[in-house]
Amino acid sequence: MFVLIKRILNIKAVRLIVIFSLFIYVLHHIFHEKHQEELRILTWSEVFPLDLLKKFEKEKNVRLVVDYFDSQEVLEAKLNSGFSGYDLITPTATSFLARYIQKDLLRPIQVTRLKNNKNIAPVFWEKMKVIDPTNSYLIPFGYGTFGILYNKTMIDRLKLSYYPTHYGYFFDPKIVCQWQKHGIGLLNDWPEVFGAALCYLGHSPYTQDKRALYIAYKTVNAVRSQIRRFSNNRYINDLLIEELIYTQALSDEATRAVIDAKDNKIDLVFVRPTQEKGMYIDCFSIPKTARSIKLAEEFIDFCLDNENAIHITKHSKIPNTVSHRFQNQLDSAWFLDVPVEQLSIPTIRPTRLNRELLTYWQHFLQKLPLAPSF
Repeated sequence: MFVLIKRILNIKAVRLIVIFSLFIYVLHHIFHEKHQEELRILTWSEVFPLDLLKKFEKEKNVRLVVDYFDSQEVLEAKLNSGFSGYDLITPTATSFLARYIQKDLLRPIQVTRLKNNKNIAPVFWEKMKVIDPTNSYLIPFGYGTFGILYNKTMIDRLKLSYYPTHYGYFFDPKIVCQWQKHGIGLLNDWPEVFGAALCYLGHSPYTQDKRALYIAYKTVNAVRSQIRRFSNNRYINDLLIEELIYTQALSDEATRAVIDAKDNKIDLVFVRPTQEKGMYIDCFSIPKTARSIKLAEEFIDFCLDNENAIHITKHSKIPNTVSHRFQNQLDSAWFLDVPVEQLSIPTIRPTRLNRELLTYWQHFLQKLPLAPSF
């Protein structure tokens, strides 16, 4: 009887020890989670591989909260609200960023604390001076250009004579009328659409010439009814289901689409028209309201590490300003077919001119007449 009682007491003691241990573990976990430093990132989707994010979390013993945006307008709205809620953002370098620097909405980055800063190809620092003259607010990273993505499988099956390789396939009425029944697409952003029309007309996509801009608007408007789709997020699927035969596209999205389409035995092809002289650069930037500033800078430096930057390109198929130096060792299809020195990023247009262009775009979408402002 005494032995039995002793055993029961031992079992109860073990249970108490186990319960107490679990209680301590849960308390420790809650305390650790509550006090663990957090970095909030707002970025484009499909850029950073999950394993790399987890690697950073483990190395720094921090928690990453990563949210995604699919258009520059979403990011602008968050910044305009006065408090973005994020410590690090990855906007595309455009004139709106220059205005935010002037309005003191972005925080200067302590470049001297970025030991991997030297890994960025110098040509990109030079290009960024158009937007950020002191190279203090924007760290250039991913980049790309614009062009045409077409369904070669569909074109070959229809036994059409040509492949769309220049912007006349969007803006020359004689060409457009021959292809419209198969479906033509343009992006749903005025900088890209008007920029392509300006290139077609022989101008810089970032010109400030009012007459040239109005003619570009008229050129796009002349084919308005023959464009089946204006879209930033569904044009790849439309190509795959043959709703479109070709469309305007961003090079990074097009590169991934070309690779993924092969799994469905569909041959998509991306081409940069020789008329295209523009490019885009996505940057790391820290909002003025950021809380984890040092951690944001550490994440930037982490991404600028040669090995990590190459891993990001292999995952996303997006070239970046670090992997650019290693493109001879990587898949050439991930990089541009022209030296970046020959391309330019958006210049700073006056606010009033940007408003006029937005008015052009709104009238264009609503099919309203518009008189020139010059």
